[in-house]
Amino acid sequence: MPAPDALVSLSQRLGDPSLGLAILAEGNTSTAEGAPDGAFWVKASGRHLGSIDAEGFVSVRFEPMLAALAGGELDDVGVRALLEAARVDAAETQMPSVETFMHAYLLGLPGVSWVGHTHPVSLLALLCLPDARAIAKQRLFPDDVVCCGPESCFVPYCDPGIQLAREIAAAVEDYVKTHGVAPKTIWLANHGLIALGSTPGEVV
Repeated sequence: MPAPDALVSLSQRLGDPSLGLAILAEGNTSTAEGAPDGAFWVKASGRHLGSIDAEGFVSVRFEPMLAALAGGELDDVGVRALLEAARVDAAETQMPSVETFMHAYLLGLPGVSWVGHTHPVSLLALLCLPDARAIAKQRLFPDDVVCCGPESCFVPYCDPGIQLAREIAAAVEDYVKTHGVAPKTIWLANHGLIALGSTPGEVV
């Protein structure tokens, strides 16, 4: 079963070199729409957003990803084995992105059906500053609030993978306690941006 066209289009849009949103490791995208029950689509490791097609995604089961987030520590070998075992299609040879854990958590938030994670050049100029957390709270005009929320959820730097997913979950839970809603944007210090939405358009 191929990934939905809307996920392919969203990924290609975010990976368009002219937009300056995806550099180096690029980022990843996901949705539960069009996936088997209890599963979601996520970009395969090593695939490029700008040129990705429907075969560039892996269908992954939610349950083992969420269980791992709530469980103990895993080394690199354990993480790889878990990602392999969580694939819906036993014949699939592609590895899900190492960020699959955070996608599993974020797609479970109210109103979130699509996730886009990129490394925008302009935002990285702010995310590398010592006062990036304070800047994430700022809003400059009304549409900034409408599109990006009352402030951006901020996550201190952490190596990508399961530990980053846990840090994101903790930061999002604090954000929800403060604002009563899930964030629309998450700033990852010295790393990049996560945009959440009920549609691909909201993510863009």
